[in-house]
Amino acid sequence: YYIVRFTSGIDYERAVTGGPWLLGDHYLTVHTWNKHFNPYEHEISSTLVWARRLDIPAQYFNTDAVMKIGKRIGRPLRVDQAPSTGARLDYARVCVEVDLSKPLLSQFRIHGVKYFIQYEGLEKICLSCGKYFQRSGCPCSFGGPSKPDEEPIAAENDKETTRP
Repeated sequence: YYIVRFTSGIDYERAVTGGPWLLGDHYLTVHTWNKHFNPYEHEISSTLVWARRLDIPAQYFNTDAVMKIGKRIGRPLRVDQAPSTGARLDYARVCVEVDLSKPLLSQFRIHGVKYFIQYEGLEKICLSCGKYFQRSGCPCSFGGPSKPDEEPIAAENDKETTRP
């Protein structure tokens, strides 16, 4: 464990939400300080990750819709604002805190269409079993867990209710 103090808010924000960080073949997990932290008892149970979706319909490139998708993955913290401002319309991104004891969600549905999720920097984690470094020989089925349609996601300027 390392304790780091930032003098710049921008540097702090980038360190906390810019990951996951990879040093060699090891993930570096960054968490905010907790005064009750005990390195002898602490177990890393979550990490922040950017999840992206490349081909969702353009009407879902808004903060509310992307945050609802993020809630299916974990605890959403923030949305990359580039798509909603028109600066980039090729994919939507959300920074989420994921529970490392559970397999990562690999897909969701909108209007019955399946969309796969990409996790930035987590190429060495199997999306089926959630285990580290399962590149080949993983007995899990391809694609990983998918959640059934649950919470509606409404497109901007769309009166129809849709499901992820």
